[in-house]
Amino acid sequence: MPIRTEKIDVSFNLKLQKDLQEHEIICSHCGGTGLQVDDHPFGLKSENSKIYLPYKQQTIVGCRHCYNGAQSKCLHCGKILVRGTSRCDCKQSNLERLQEQYEKDVEIWNKAKKISFEQACKDYVMIYIDNYDKYLMVEELEEWIEDNKESEADQLIMREELRIYSTQSIELSMDASNIIEDACSDLHEDARDNISVQEEEKLKTLLDKWCEDNGANDISNGIPSCRSCNSQKWQLNFEEWFREQKFFTEDRLDFIIWWIMEGYKDIIEDKPPYKVVKKQNEHDKKFHWELWSMDEQRNMVECLIFKNKKSEVVEQIQKYFKV
Repeated sequence: MPIRTEKIDVSFNLKLQKDLQEHEIICSHCGGTGLQVDDHPFGLKSENSKIYLPYKQQTIVGCRHCYNGAQSKCLHCGKILVRGTSRCDCKQSNLERLQEQYEKDVEIWNKAKKISFEQACKDYVMIYIDNYDKYLMVEELEEWIEDNKESEADQLIMREELRIYSTQSIELSMDASNIIEDACSDLHEDARDNISVQEEEKLKTLLDKWCEDNGANDISNGIPSCRSCNSQKWQLNFEEWFREQKFFTEDRLDFIIWWIMEGYKDIIEDKPPYKVVKKQNEHDKKFHWELWSMDEQRNMVECLIFKNKKSEVVEQIQKYFKV
């Protein structure tokens, strides 16, 4: 089918008023109009044209470089900020960001309920030092303070300057409803509806009992042991329980503590750079599955595909990732 080209004259005989804040300037791309021309290319390359999308249906769209014709700049270095960002990556902006985070951390600390150090040693196995982002066994704190000196002034870390939080173990738990949803996702449409509330409660009771028998799901409970020892220890303090056993030795205790703090890192597996997520459509309430790419901090970056069945998404993982 032949293509013809027509030219359209567009003019705006008007003046726009822009009331700008200190950190804002008129956009250099659109001249403050907040508009730009988009080509909307289409078509296939042919013998007459080597361009992949040789034809255009140009239209006016919002400017991709600004909001309402205004761009923001960094108050410290003057660099124009990319649309969608509120902070520059210059040294002063980073220092400002760190100061704000510090003030938030101190505010949380000031509002937190305080207990004595002696009480913390009695009630908790592991602590978190907020201003050093450090997890420690309680009995290691004094040694850590002695070993870590200030970088400039050769002085020991002062205990009263530390913001120390207690930690709690995370109990192992399983959601019966989610397990049933996942199991029924590849079955017929009414499969989930055919499972009664009473049957779901049975599964929940079974899962709760299993989780209770197998202890906490955190690294403080990640110690290889036989089923008998694991059940006997249950929620008891590990060291107190271990010292009462006939096979206790100080060397074994030291090894287990090393394993909890450092040893497990040698064999821990890297998490894959993707995540499969189940979501529900807001309009028709139907479920679908999405494949998301993940960054190093395990944040979801981009939805690559979505399918009605989980198996269809899993089949596409090899296409996007080398696994």
